[in-house]
Amino acid sequence: MKKINDYRFIVLTDSLNTYGIVRALGEEGYTSDVIDVKKSYSAFSKYVNFIKADSMKEKDLNDLIIQRLMELKEQNIVGIVFATSDDGVDYLAKNRELINNYGVALVSSKSCIKICNNKKKTVERAKEVGVPYPESLYFDNLAEMEEREGELRYPVLLKPEKTSIFVQKYKKAVIIEDSKEYKQTISEIKDLHLENTPLVLQEYIPGDNHHLYNTSFFYDHEHRLKAISTGYKIRQYPPNTGTMTAGRIEDTPILQEYCEKLMDGLDYYGIGSAEFKYDERDQLFKIIEINPRSVLWNYSATAAGVNMPIMAIEDLKGENLIFRKSIVPIVWLYDSLDLVRYTITNRKKYPDHVLSWFQWKNTLKGSKVMAIRNWEDIRPWLYFLKETFL
Repeated sequence: MKKINDYRFIVLTDSLNTYGIVRALGEEGYTSDVIDVKKSYSAFSKYVNFIKADSMKEKDLNDLIIQRLMELKEQNIVGIVFATSDDGVDYLAKNRELINNYGVALVSSKSCIKICNNKKKTVERAKEVGVPYPESLYFDNLAEMEEREGELRYPVLLKPEKTSIFVQKYKKAVIIEDSKEYKQTISEIKDLHLENTPLVLQEYIPGDNHHLYNTSFFYDHEHRLKAISTGYKIRQYPPNTGTMTAGRIEDTPILQEYCEKLMDGLDYYGIGSAEFKYDERDQLFKIIEINPRSVLWNYSATAAGVNMPIMAIEDLKGENLIFRKSIVPIVWLYDSLDLVRYTITNRKKYPDHVLSWFQWKNTLKGSKVMAIRNWEDIRPWLYFLKETFL
């Protein structure tokens, strides 16, 4: 495919999330820059020019990004800076005005990002605009959580207000079944010296993975919803509180309505996603979280015909974007990881979540796309195999 050199994405941090972005662009002829301190998945892609950073600290990153944007400008290329991690989004929102002097920061304002990244503020926003949400309590620290045991009926779901540090040291979320587990969880968090982490305790919405829906969206520079793609989880890992490992596109109009209610008026700009869970008790979809960035699942939208990174470029070119949504029921897979975990490794750690090969295969009927395996760009997948299984 002929390479196109009028716009260039500069993506902060190399990760599996990043590969979905650079792949979507690369398949349409665009090379992307990826900045990180070391090479990971995307750096091995034929679609990527990897730029090694000495550090990802703010000042060092500013110098590196501005230098790269100026180099591109000399070549009549517009640089678009984009982040695929929570820390990267925070950095980009903080330095948006500076970066816009040299290129384009594809990110919303700090006030908008704060609402999206903070679970307490997300629920407050949902309450304000009439989007259903799970009953929730908020704790400034672990001591407050100890004092307020019993205010919600078990089982409950515990997670941090903001995910990054807590997830790195502990877990994304934990389901607590009773008072004994409540006290045990508090003890584990203390042992990790995370006592001052603001926490969210929510009612646990019953239902299997199929009740969890992820909505990817794109808002243009005038803060108008221009693309949406919705689907549900087939499986996730860990099984009850983890990251999607298999999902299916399914058009769900009510979730488009909820996303518009949540995001309209916040001056949102760029690519993002929101997760909802369907509650059979009152037959409502309830907001779980908003991610003001791309997630691993986002490439499913591209596979189903809605290429949001390309739409971001079209928007900057001044093209009149027609609203697009995914309706093709593509099955998205986290490559061989989904198969290995649910047919082999779960037998020991999660025996209630084990499938035979035939059971696994029967859940994936229809057209499929892999998150990483791409025969036209095989090296990121080979790196993934090495890092995961060797």
